[in-house]
Amino acid sequence: MYETIIVGRRPTGRTAAAYHEAGHAVAALAYRLPVVEARLQGDGGEVRFDQAAATQRQLAVVTAAGPVAELRRCGGIDLHGAWGRGGRGSDRRLLDAAADRLAGRLDAAARQHLLDGIASAAHRLLGDHWPAVTAVARALLRRGRLSGAALRRVVRGA
Repeated sequence: MYETIIVGRRPTGRTAAAYHEAGHAVAALAYRLPVVEARLQGDGGEVRFDQAAATQRQLAVVTAAGPVAELRRCGGIDLHGAWGRGGRGSDRRLLDAAADRLAGRLDAAARQHLLDGIASAAHRLLGDHWPAVTAVARALLRRGRLSGAALRRVVRGA
C-alpha cells in the first residue's frame, strides 16, 4: 500500500523543507523501499513510498531522516522539537507509532534511549549518503516534484 509518510510545514523555509524531504527519500531508497514521489508544498512537503515493504525499524529511521537532514543542512533546530511540528502526519506521531510497534510501551528513559538510537541510525545512514541528499534537495528546489524514477536517477548520479 502506498501512503504518504510525511506531511508538514516548517518555519525554516523552502530550502529546509527540500533537505527534510530529501532525507526521507534518500533513507527510503537506501533501504531499497519503493518510492513513488517526493514533492515540496510551500514550506513543507511529502515523500510517498511503500510502507508495507519496510520493517518497523526502517520506517522509524526513514521518519527520523527528514529532521536529521534538515538539522545537518540548516542547523539551529531542536531535533526532537522538529519532530513535534507538522500536520496530521507529523514525523513525531509517526515515529512514536513506530517506537510503540518496535518495543511496546516503555518508560520515559527507555523510550528516549530507543528514539536516540533511531536518530543515530538516521545520522549514520545520511552521513553515508549525504551527496545524494544534497542532489535530491537541489532537484526538489528546481522542480518541486520528483517521481520515484527521477529520484533514483538523481541518487545514482550523486
